[in-house]
Amino acid sequence: MDKLNQPPPRPSPFTKPSTPTPASSFLPATPANTPLLSLDEVGSLCEAFASLDVTRHKKTCCELLTKIIPQGTRGPLFSPDDSKPIFNNLRACVHSSTQILRELALRALRYLSPTPELIFAMLSHSMSISITAELERPPNFINERVQALKLAQHIATIAPRLVPPNILRSLVAIASEPSDNLRRFAVEAIRSISVQNVAVVAQANGFRVLTSAVLEPDLSDLAESIVMTLMFLLNEKSTRRYLRSGLDIDVLLSPFTDFNKPDQGAPALAAREEKLSLSSKAVVTMMRSWTGLIALTCSPRSNQPSNPSSTVRIIDDPFASFVDATQPISVSTPACGLQSLINSLLLPPELNEEVRLHDHIFRTLGDILEVAVSRPDQMELSGLPPRRRGHNLIHNYASMVLLAMIHAGAVEILTITGKSSDDSIAQQSTELLGRMLVLASTLLPPTHCEKLHSLPELVTTAASFDLEPLPRLRANKMLTDLHLVSRNTITAAQHAQLQGTYNDASFQINIASGLLSNSEENNRLHPRPSMLLAKQGASTRFHLDLLVAEATKWRRLRGMDIVSDRLEWVKRKLDASMDDAKFNALLIKSAVSLTKDTDRWQWDVILDLLEGALLNPARTREAMGTKFFKRLLSFMRPSKKLFCVKPWNPDRMFYVRALCRVVEVLTQSEDGIVLIKNSDVFQQVNKHMMVAVDMSPSDNSGSITSRFDSVISGSILRENQSFSETDSRMPSPRRQNAKDWCMFDVDSVSTTMAREYFTIIGFLTKSKRGLDFMKSITMFKTLNKVSESDRDDLNRLLITSLDYNTDDQCRIFLSKLMTSGSKPLRLHCTRHLRVMLRAGIPGFDKWGIEHLTTQLYDQDEEVALAALDVLAEACIEINNLNTFVRMRPSLKHLGAKGRDMMLRIMRTSVGIRFLEDMQWIHDEMERWHRQANVEYVTSVEMKLIYVLNSGYSRQTQDTLHDNRSEAELGEVVVPPHFYGELVHTSVGLEILKASGHLQDFIRALDGSSTPLQVRAALWALGHISSSVPGLELAKQYDVVNIIVSLAHKAECLSIRGTCCYVLGLVASTDEGRELLASLSWLSPSSIDTPVSVPRSPLLFFNMPDYVFEGSATQHCPDLPSMSLDPEETAIFTYLSNLSNSVTKKVAMENLTAVKKKRSPVLKSPALFLQAQEMLAYLSYPLTIRRFIQELFSDV
Repeated sequence: MDKLNQPPPRPSPFTKPSTPTPASSFLPATPANTPLLSLDEVGSLCEAFASLDVTRHKKTCCELLTKIIPQGTRGPLFSPDDSKPIFNNLRACVHSSTQILRELALRALRYLSPTPELIFAMLSHSMSISITAELERPPNFINERVQALKLAQHIATIAPRLVPPNILRSLVAIASEPSDNLRRFAVEAIRSISVQNVAVVAQANGFRVLTSAVLEPDLSDLAESIVMTLMFLLNEKSTRRYLRSGLDIDVLLSPFTDFNKPDQGAPALAAREEKLSLSSKAVVTMMRSWTGLIALTCSPRSNQPSNPSSTVRIIDDPFASFVDATQPISVSTPACGLQSLINSLLLPPELNEEVRLHDHIFRTLGDILEVAVSRPDQMELSGLPPRRRGHNLIHNYASMVLLAMIHAGAVEILTITGKSSDDSIAQQSTELLGRMLVLASTLLPPTHCEKLHSLPELVTTAASFDLEPLPRLRANKMLTDLHLVSRNTITAAQHAQLQGTYNDASFQINIASGLLSNSEENNRLHPRPSMLLAKQGASTRFHLDLLVAEATKWRRLRGMDIVSDRLEWVKRKLDASMDDAKFNALLIKSAVSLTKDTDRWQWDVILDLLEGALLNPARTREAMGTKFFKRLLSFMRPSKKLFCVKPWNPDRMFYVRALCRVVEVLTQSEDGIVLIKNSDVFQQVNKHMMVAVDMSPSDNSGSITSRFDSVISGSILRENQSFSETDSRMPSPRRQNAKDWCMFDVDSVSTTMAREYFTIIGFLTKSKRGLDFMKSITMFKTLNKVSESDRDDLNRLLITSLDYNTDDQCRIFLSKLMTSGSKPLRLHCTRHLRVMLRAGIPGFDKWGIEHLTTQLYDQDEEVALAALDVLAEACIEINNLNTFVRMRPSLKHLGAKGRDMMLRIMRTSVGIRFLEDMQWIHDEMERWHRQANVEYVTSVEMKLIYVLNSGYSRQTQDTLHDNRSEAELGEVVVPPHFYGELVHTSVGLEILKASGHLQDFIRALDGSSTPLQVRAALWALGHISSSVPGLELAKQYDVVNIIVSLAHKAECLSIRGTCCYVLGLVASTDEGRELLASLSWLSPSSIDTPVSVPRSPLLFFNMPDYVFEGSATQHCPDLPSMSLDPEETAIFTYLSNLSNSVTKKVAMENLTAVKKKRSPVLKSPALFLQAQEMLAYLSYPLTIRRFIQELFSDV
């Protein structure tokens, strides 16, 4: 996890901030029109330049340097031993009075020193003094300053350990000057140098500049990389000693902890708003790394987390909303950074009402918790069970973040602010506390949640009648709001699942959500389809319900809402006991029997009947004696051109819902089948499909997607218009020649309700009577012809609509398309198998796995990888895995993903024997021991970096087949690990014992290995301990105890984070949880949440003791003793006094007087060298440094 603390690559400081430039831009580039000379010619040029007298032959020097510079790209042009005359002349050129010669000399120094040896030779000629002088020139000398800065960056890149302190002091002075035009580039240079040479930066007070730059609005684009650099340096013991974890880091929180009332005026308020925003981003960035999490939670001086119970003392009224600003805050131990941030909520709102400090704090704390918010399951939108994604590492990290916030006193403070008289603060406090309580119930063990959920202070206040009414009423209101927040959090997650898009290779199916639900609660929660269209799509619940029906008990989201479940049960009872009078009244109220005008039909009543009373066979037979079913079937008949010609619109999906229910009800009896047959509906549909297959597409000029999208866009613009106005704009078959009209031509399928006949056909395939009826009218023969045609749009509709619960023609139709269809169609079928997997289609472990295994050998790699992705999810179930292994698949041609699947095969005894027969296991074990173990760590940590630092969208961009990676969904699922899969069987366990690799991993934790090797060993040991057989083996070597000890005391803070992930793997079994509990690490109640946190946060949130070595005075060497006369000694004293703010003014006046006299003392080389030594080790502002350089300009 060190990589979580490494600074990401940043743009070059010599380009605009928004323009990314590689680091190689600092190296010189050969002009395209400059030919490379031979080595002899280059040597002759260097000798000629070395022999020149620079003061007399400036023009010749320029000409020679112009020729030499481009040759530097080929590598070293001379050895360090031969460099003295050349570097001496280049130093003379740098001090020349000719500007172009100074620029060329600085460029030449960069070109001619491509190795550390040459840089060392260059600096040994006092070149750092010349570079410093050029850096500190006035702003109008921009070209020389830029070249000098590039040279300094070049030195830091090639030989960071050789960066002279005077150059870094100069960069610090430039970075501290707000008006300097090279300030941004100097800050970036200091940051990059600190990664490689932290000591020289610390001794030059560089970290003070970096922390201040984080809060500068003009440098906001550099803030993230600076914070990540600080976390990288704070992570390991070797670099941490140069940072003060309290002072250097807490500067970033200063905008929140600055309790003084800000200056009045718009500019001052705007500046503080910007600083608050930048500080918020810095805190969130820090909390996204293990190092930052520990640093912000650990007390800076005692190196122990603060005690939140003694942080704040309310003086006057114990139930007041805020502390009196005149009273001190009592602190028993130094507050950590996170606690200081939370404590700022106790400030009176009127003290910072101009900038709304509390809003910024709530926003910051909300962003910190955002990583813990689980994203909605992508398939659950249709009532499908959530897929088993495996162990999500984000949960482990989020549990520690939540534990840190709770231990920093967030619950106590939010309980106080939730009773505030300020409604905005009270509401935000309640919402944040509610989120924490909901997350804690999932991610924290019961022992941590007991006191947390009881909220004793709040409950006591709400139940105490000895208090004034106002505090009691506020406490009661907060309790009520907390209950609503926790309930709405779950409801909002379900609601988000119902907003998605069905993205397909050639068209989009946008269907209104909740079509099969008739509850008022569902209609209230779900937005109108037109609103969903504005978000590019609606949910696909209607089509997915075809798969769920009779496959699982998840027809509706049962079990998610007890009230809705109870209401549905009551409604069924009432419908079953409905008397004749009420039933006949409903038939009459529907108006179906009274008029043929479908616009006058009461479709809500029709749906109530079809989904209620007509589910009773007796009521169905009674309704068949009326015109109710006959007229509904007539409305469906294509020849009537009523339903099929209506423009497709989500607001019309109630028609489809009703007609599907008609088919479902009628197929329950033979009389109903006869009624369907006599209506001639599906016979006509069958004929139209035959015509559509025989005729060519009517328009090949544009894709179906573009035409359908244009219709959708039009429906958005006409959202408030009537359907009749929309009808007039759509192509209507009534205005076409009847002989030329086909209901299933390309345009009609993409724009009219004709497409929904395939949905209705899907309801026919749900029952045996419906299937027999389809055979009787030869519809399956027609469907076979459709599958052989080039009408992929019809085939996709059929694939999505058919029911696959029975082993019949539907599965044969799917199998045929998976093998002989076009590539987009094969890909669509393969991904659709994921939907059926989650729907729990019967027998999927046989026929579904067989189809997916066949797709592994598809000629197109994308199709094969899509099948492998579905198999990876399916094989989490042991039955599916056994079926897959019995088919003895070949996976080597699928690359890394194929190897991951072969690892899963090792879970079974049959699979491990199959792989042993291939002689794959031993070779793969050696590869993992040699390199793959480290590659595994790198891959997992890169995913964590993406999710934790890059952020992920809170908007769910749902697709039916959910083909996005886990990282894009805000998840990091633990990939299969060779050693973890190997120990699931006794055969694999014996192989591991014989290899001796377990002992190698344990030895890697003894402190002699690199952090990367330690993390690789931890992951291997964690995976071995994640199964019961592996855990028994690990107990013999006390592996878990070693990991727990590292989590408590590891010097490298990111290794502690890796231990948290690894202990989560151990907690994936009941036996592992018992072992961890004996070591004071506890887990949540659910075994599906493999998380483990320390019983006491003090065990984890502590900073290792270290001695600060970053003080400039500690490393300031004694200046070389030189004999100075009294006047030189006086001037030297004045120069040293310039670094003191008290004596600076007098010293400046005295030195100015000496300068006006043109004293010859200012030409003294001894005094000049002494002054340069002071500039290297004392802090001076840039203006003072320029003044000193000008004093000795004649030396």
